[in-house]
Amino acid sequence: MPSGLGSALTAHQRSALLKVVPFWTRKSSPEQLQKIVGDILGCFEYWKVSQADSAGRVRVFHPLTIDQLSAYPDGEMMSANGVAPWHCAGPFVRNEIDLAFKLWIDSDGPFEAILNKYGHCQVFALCGGLAVRRKDVDADSLIRLNGFLGEHLAVYADVASEWVIANSKSSEQRRRQDEGLKTAREISAQKRSEKARQQHENIRRMAFEYFRSRPADHVDAAIAHIGKYVRLSPATIMATIKGVRAEALRSLNRDHPK
Repeated sequence: MPSGLGSALTAHQRSALLKVVPFWTRKSSPEQLQKIVGDILGCFEYWKVSQADSAGRVRVFHPLTIDQLSAYPDGEMMSANGVAPWHCAGPFVRNEIDLAFKLWIDSDGPFEAILNKYGHCQVFALCGGLAVRRKDVDADSLIRLNGFLGEHLAVYADVASEWVIANSKSSEQRRRQDEGLKTAREISAQKRSEKARQQHENIRRMAFEYFRSRPADHVDAAIAHIGKYVRLSPATIMATIKGVRAEALRSLNRDHPK
């Protein structure tokens, strides 16, 4: 039976139509891919056997000539032994790709289980690999497969783009948050520094006024007095008011010259 445009395909055209296939099998190891292929072929074989009559015969449509198909439009009954599963799936099923689409459309239970287990695109991509083992694989089948996998790749790309955009937004939000936190920390540090500076000045002013009003008192008395108003250790207060007593006494001498 003629196979559409299959005979017109060049090696380059075949390769171009299959370029999308490796994308869907890239995450599986060779051993895993071999296991999946084995499950697919086993499912195809199981389906073929389910089509056989009580005598073990199936309706075969390939590889029949146009004359044979004219004589047997419903297929020629043959023994299922040695017949490829897709040979008995109808006149428009010409390879593993076409059979995969047929079983998927027919909601075949075992095949749907494989699709759910390994993923639609990976299974169909591997069916493409099975089909192209024959140089005369039909172009229509490869174009159909390319369109199916390419459409899903476009959806995948859209989802990936949305994720990148969302992640970029999240990154931008995190960057802004980090910058905001950095700015907040800087402002907080500035406020603490200013507060500490003001407290330092207030303590020295308190000590200055204390010694002016009590010039005979010692530093320990001033520290005890200031400690009533600030939560600082005596050692910190002493370091803060260092030199204030002498400055206060000098100011008294200037105010009351001899």
